[in-house]
Amino acid sequence: MRVCAEINDLVFDTYSQNKLRLIKSKLKTARLLSGMIIGGVFADIFAKNGTIAASYKISQTDWVTFARALKASEHIARHQIDLIASEAYFYYSGANHDEKLRLFWMGIYYGC
Repeated sequence: MRVCAEINDLVFDTYSQNKLRLIKSKLKTARLLSGMIIGGVFADIFAKNGTIAASYKISQTDWVTFARALKASEHIARHQIDLIASEAYFYYSGANHDEKLRLFWMGIYYGC
C-alpha cells in the first residue's frame, strides 16, 4: 500500500501549471494512440469484409501483439509523466525550493 503525503494550501506557480498542462497533453496523446490502435485493428477486421472474411481476419489477428501495443502506450505515457514529475521535483529541491510543491511532484512520480 502506497502512503501519499497530505498537502494543505498548495498553490501552483507558473512552472507547475505548465508541467501539469504537459502531463495532460501526454495523457491525451496516450488515449488517442490507444484509440488508433483499437480502431486500426477493428477497421482491418471489419471494413469492407463480409462475415466469412471478418471471421477469418479475427482468427488470424495477433491478439497478443495487439494487447502488448495497448499496454505499451500506457507504459510510454507513464514514463513521460515520471520524467516530467522528476524534473519538477528536482526544480523545487534546488534554488527554487518549495517544500509543498516538491512533495506534490514526488507524489506524482510515485503515483499518488
